[in-house]
Amino acid sequence: MSANTIKKAKALAKDGMVKVEEDLYQVKSSSDAAKSYFVTLET
Repeated sequence: MSANTIKKAKALAKDGMVKVEEDLYQVKSSSDAAKSYFVTLET
């Protein structure tokens, strides 16, 4: 994953869930705001 993609994901992660790529999403942890997870549509 490119540095630009990671930077964009971090900037948008304030919304809780961010579409990073076509089938890749970053989801913030509801119990720990410092953590987030990357998930695919298959997850």
